[in-house]
Amino acid sequence: MKGNFLEEIIMGKSKILIENGSLNMENLKILKLTVDQLEMNLREKNIMNVSDVQWATLEPNGRIGFALKLEVQPVTKKEFQQLLHKVDQALSQIPTSSS
Repeated sequence: MKGNFLEEIIMGKSKILIENGSLNMENLKILKLTVDQLEMNLREKNIMNVSDVQWATLEPNGRIGFALKLEVQPVTKKEFQQLLHKVDQALSQIPTSSS
């Protein structure tokens, strides 16, 4: 607890920039960060729409942290392999017709 208190005083706290796909204009104004600057930072991370972001914060170190909404998150190799396995199982259960 003591460490968190000192860290907060020295480093500061992260500030919310986007919540559930909506810009937090009040924090942007306080931080003197324009929407264009924020969008540029997001584009550098291959995020084209603010509405795709669940949340974004300006961290004490000056970097922007973010999490994408579930429906726009990229698929991992593991998830893709699991999907392929399920498709293979489903296809193997389809009866084939003899011609």
